[in-house]
Amino acid sequence: MDEPLTVIDPDPKFRLRRKLKEINEQYKLTLIYVTYDQNEATTFAEQIVVMDKGEIGQVGAPKDLFKKLETTFAGYFTGSPAMNIFTCEVVSKDEVFFVEPSSKHPLTFAVLPNLRKSGWESG
Repeated sequence: MDEPLTVIDPDPKFRLRRKLKEINEQYKLTLIYVTYDQNEATTFAEQIVVMDKGEIGQVGAPKDLFKKLETTFAGYFTGSPAMNIFTCEVVSKDEVFFVEPSSKHPLTFAVLPNLRKSGWESG
């Protein structure tokens, strides 16, 4: 299905999406659903294939796309608004070193303890 609900108002879209999910579960079918709406993709799908210029960028369950990004494009797709992605180097378990693209000076930031507790790990 190629963007079947794109131009439908939110309320009927929600009902139709729910009905499609019910039909899918009832008949145990594989449904290929094409959308540019990341919110729709992550709430509707069990598995998502993120495509970038005709190539597969990442495949996974919606939660995996948020937790284990494999490409920067997948980060732009899953973020709302799009994620900010920086080139960086993990210096230690407490420091991340990166250079802001518009700056000539490298910046070092400490990793806050709550990031480690939430599951973020370096390396």
